[in-house]
Formats: sequence, C-alpha cells, structure tokens
Amino acid sequence: MKGPLLRLPLGALGLGFLCACPSTPHDTSVHDYLNQGMKIPPNQVSIYFGSRDVMDFDALDVDPGPGQNFLDVSKNTFGGIEYSEIIRSTVGWEFGLFYSRGEDSTLQTVPNFGMPEVVKVKTDIEFIELSLGGRYTYTGFLYLQPYLGLGVDFIVANIPKPETTTVQDPDSDPNDPTFVETVVEYPNHRKHLIGGYAHAGVNLRMGHILMGLDARTLFWADHDVNYVQAAVTLGWAF
Repeated sequence: MKGPLLRLPLGALGLGFLCACPSTPHDTSVHDYLNQGMKIPPNQVSIYFGSRDVMDFDALDVDPGPGQNFLDVSKNTFGGIEYSEIIRSTVGWEFGLFYSRGEDSTLQTVPNFGMPEVVKVKTDIEFIELSLGGRYTYTGFLYLQPYLGLGVDFIVANIPKPETTTVQDPDSDPNDPTFVETVVEYPNHRKHLIGGYAHAGVNLRMGHILMGLDARTLFWADHDVNYVQAAVTLGWAF
C-alpha cells in the first residue's frame, strides 16, 4: 500500500510544477512576451538626421549662365520623426514624417548698362514626406535590433524651374567686398507624388534608449525626386 500512496502525492506535486512553468509561445504578441519577462518594448519613437542624395543629378543641375558653374541641389540635409510598433512577434508597422532641403548659389558678373554688376544666382529644393509601411524587427539579440521597413511615401516636392526672376538681396552689404546687389532666383514648382520606400538599419538598445544607423531609398516616385539617404537615429522604446 505504501507504494501507490506515495506515488499519488508525488504525481500531484509534479503536475503542479508543470502547471506553474510558463509555456513556450508559438503565436503570441509582444505584449505576451513582456508578461513572460522577455524585455522587448514593442513601441518606439525615433528622430532621424542625415544626408540625402537625389539620384537624378541632371534634372537638378541648373545652368546659371554662360561660363558659370552649374547649381547642384541634389545634396540635401534632412530630418524626421518615426513611430513604429511590433504587433505580432517580430512584425509590425511604422509611420514617419520627414523634411529635407538642399540649396546652392554662385556669384557671377553681368553687364548692367555697360557697367559690370555682381549677381548672386541661387536655387533650392524641398521635400515634405509622409510614410506608412510594414516593419520587421529581429529581436533575437540582447542589445542589437536590426530591422527592415517597406511601404508607401506621400511626397510634396518643390523643384527648381529653368526660368528665373530677379529680386533685391536683403543681405546686401555695400561694405562687403562680395557685395551683391541683386539675386537671380530659380523659382520652384510644386509636385505631389506617391512612391515606394525601403529602408534598413540597426538600433543599439540600452534600456529604453535607442541609438542607430539607417539607410533608405525612395523609388517609383519621379526621376527628379527618387533618392538614397543615410541617417543617424536616436529613439525611445516603451
């Protein structure tokens, strides 16, 4: 009798131990992972800052006149903010707002009623973008978080026109040896475009703080808008 009676409490104890152990999730959300002690904050907000290179150089090289250098506005500085969320295991979504600007200018001497006049020739380009897409984040590393994103970009772009207008330069200084009395501007025309984007990067996670690098490209938008860019990022995970 002692054998069966002894096996009964031992079996109950083993069953209770198995019930107390956490099960291994197969298809569960990150919120469930967090409840089980996996330190993977599913939400993050990141600030981007970097350099952008518009891929079609010819479309943005503006000729300021005979014998003068081209104005190249294909190099842009940009910044932005992005929110992302891991919804299921490693897959989620992302939403971003970005702004970039590039400008260039040169001085040239032109005749004005038989007298030489120094003129500044300048142009600029602007992008405002709203992006929405999917995101894959690899969460197998302790401190590093590689990710991939793919989605749609909605762009408002101000692109230089070939025509010019002349305006007074508010920064003209007669005491400056490079005194410029007038400015020749290349006015912009606005484009509303939709394109695709893809980006990849990696974050170094230290608690809730994220620091990373990101590479991004815009495609299928327009020949004088598509770009490649590189950025450093600073974020907060929660």
